[in-house]
Amino acid sequence: MNMYTGIYKIYRNYFVRGWAMILFFIGSVSPSAFAQHAVETSAEHGDADHICQPVLPEPSLFEFSQSGLSDCGDRNVIDILWVYTPAALERIGSESLIEVLCQVNVEDANTTFVNSQLPFSVRTVGLIQTDYDESGDHLALLQGRTDGVMDEVHGVRDSVAADIVVLINDAGFCGVAYLAPDNEAYGFQKVTASCFATTNAFRHELGHNLGSRHFVDDPGGFFPYSTGHVLSLNDGSTVGTAMGGNAIPHFSNPRVEYEGVATGVAVDANFSADNWLAFMQTAPLVADFRCSGDCNGNGLDDGLEILSGTVEDCDGNGIPDECQVDLNSNGIIDACEPLPVIVRVPEDVPSIQLGVSMAESGVHEIVVGPGNWSGAIDTFGKAITIRSSEGPLSTSLDGFERGPVIRIRRGETASTVIDGFSIVKGHTRSDGGGILIENSSPVIKNCRFYQCRAEYAGGALRITNGSPMIVDCDFSQNLATYGGAVSAWSGSPEFVRCTFQDNFTFDFNGDGNEAGGAVSSWTSNSSFIDCYFARNESDESGGAIFIVDGGGANAPYIEGTRFLNNYPDHINQAQWIDGGGNEFMYQLPCAADFTEDGELDFFDIAEFLTAFSFGYGTADFNLDGQIDFFDISSFLAAYAKGCP
Repeated sequence: MNMYTGIYKIYRNYFVRGWAMILFFIGSVSPSAFAQHAVETSAEHGDADHICQPVLPEPSLFEFSQSGLSDCGDRNVIDILWVYTPAALERIGSESLIEVLCQVNVEDANTTFVNSQLPFSVRTVGLIQTDYDESGDHLALLQGRTDGVMDEVHGVRDSVAADIVVLINDAGFCGVAYLAPDNEAYGFQKVTASCFATTNAFRHELGHNLGSRHFVDDPGGFFPYSTGHVLSLNDGSTVGTAMGGNAIPHFSNPRVEYEGVATGVAVDANFSADNWLAFMQTAPLVADFRCSGDCNGNGLDDGLEILSGTVEDCDGNGIPDECQVDLNSNGIIDACEPLPVIVRVPEDVPSIQLGVSMAESGVHEIVVGPGNWSGAIDTFGKAITIRSSEGPLSTSLDGFERGPVIRIRRGETASTVIDGFSIVKGHTRSDGGGILIENSSPVIKNCRFYQCRAEYAGGALRITNGSPMIVDCDFSQNLATYGGAVSAWSGSPEFVRCTFQDNFTFDFNGDGNEAGGAVSSWTSNSSFIDCYFARNESDESGGAIFIVDGGGANAPYIEGTRFLNNYPDHINQAQWIDGGGNEFMYQLPCAADFTEDGELDFFDIAEFLTAFSFGYGTADFNLDGQIDFFDISSFLAAYAKGCP
């Protein structure tokens, strides 16, 4: 069964029932209320959504939860628990009318999904009253488990396997929601009774739960393109999508038009807005916050269906096959095929991140075709390989100067592999312009990091409390305050056969401190084996490597590594372990002697051509920042001239 079409049947029933109820309710609500909401929420950018407040969890309190990164099987149905206060009941009038409103909002959200070509749905799994008196921070008190306010909600949420909890109250912002689609602890939102009854606030707050901000220059947004969009229609008017003003039942999607105008902006364009692509990745995470045991949404327990033989379960994991992925669309779920199952971009899925989101740990391998692909990739803690089919010279991951290109931060091990990409133009105001690794130990190999920047640490690569293996990678023309190419904080990263050339530091914060032209190693027992550092520069010490607290277990290990023309020094005056075979030079005796054996021969030519074919910085023979025909000419001229 094809993943993109087959899963629509999960929620067909939502659109063949309940319309009489919706029409009855709409007829009972003042038209002026709807008109007023349209005016308030579809204004020009700057005034829109002032009655909504998305909330980002405090970083110090945010811990990634593995539930929501699992494979429950019900990754296309988001289950909702509605909770209402006494004041909300008084405002609306009766619990039966609240039930009607819940159904109206469910139908509206599902219509918005369909209009946006998103294969997801929401359904109600519970409705309860709480005794909350509405005195305090409504959303925080709802989310807290042990604050003595609405704590009973969490037990109900667990018992009915609700992914999202919605509080209906009678005070505060029209809508408030946590923006954290990868953490089940923040699957909460609240709407006021008046907005719940007269606007489409629920679908909007659900968009925040799925990771969207309002506009591209607002804070938050799970991906750079997780944003709403305001359309300029052909009649000169403007109208906003569900997250960009909430006037029309569409999430931003550049593939879908409204009155002849695209409802989004492609991810590789300026001011990208593509909630279709964003939600294709985050909605399965939210749907997996709780495992409902009814993944296909037919009202029957999955386990009983499997036992009765009415549905298939080829891998015996208790999840019906129809709820598991078949990314190659051959009619067999991927987990039951010989592993790994290859998922090709763009043949099988249109983007790398979408392939990663849909892939299963230990099952899939993402193979990317040639081209310049959008970055902002999160590996979601999955044990998968992401590799190019043609290598780094043909395949690049472009950050478009909008943050780290790849984030690996959920405990990934060596089973997570990034192989064969040029990683370019990753820019961040903090850490890790190219790749940000936190508390993880993946394998990065055969990659080229070029022109990435971090205004704090690790222009190309930032490693915090991790021990990744970095093999056969080239770092050139990267920039940061600390560690122009790499910053390692704690952990034990290992670099093997890597080259670091023409990386620099820059004092972005203006405090006079910068260090580590190529590498900054802080309290880290990092190691460098058979590497090459050339022409890296820092205004402070550590032109190639800057070491902090290099004593004892934190002393970096360096073996068989060459240092050439790093400024003002190769390594600052700190302790490191000399594994032998290291060379420190400020003049190369013979530039064409690539093997540095004192002779010019075939092996030097082979070494240069290898570096040239892989785009390594050592092939920039004329030092003009480009690897092209002129480097070949310069090398051949130097080779013909011979060594002194």
